[in-house]
Amino acid sequence: MFASLADASAFFEAGSLGISPGHQPGQFDGMELRAVGWKVELLDVHHVTSSFFDRSDLFPPGTVTFDNALLMRRIEHEWHTQRIGYAGAALRSAS
Repeated sequence: MFASLADASAFFEAGSLGISPGHQPGQFDGMELRAVGWKVELLDVHHVTSSFFDRSDLFPPGTVTFDNALLMRRIEHEWHTQRIGYAGAALRSAS
């Protein structure tokens, strides 16, 4: 997906907010990473498995492919929770 390590690094640095399903249906939780001195390096991956992406009922064979793995270490950082709200509310306000 990325032509270089610099491209991958820039992509993730610009979008450091992760969203996951919340405890209630339609609710989402967010975590934002704020890093000082952003620096990533490539990981050498020999085997990849995923209980989610390996489900052929959701992802037919060939529709999901592993791209890369990046590592950040020994950087100053903070995690911040983000209130995302409910999908229905977000969809109504976007239209």
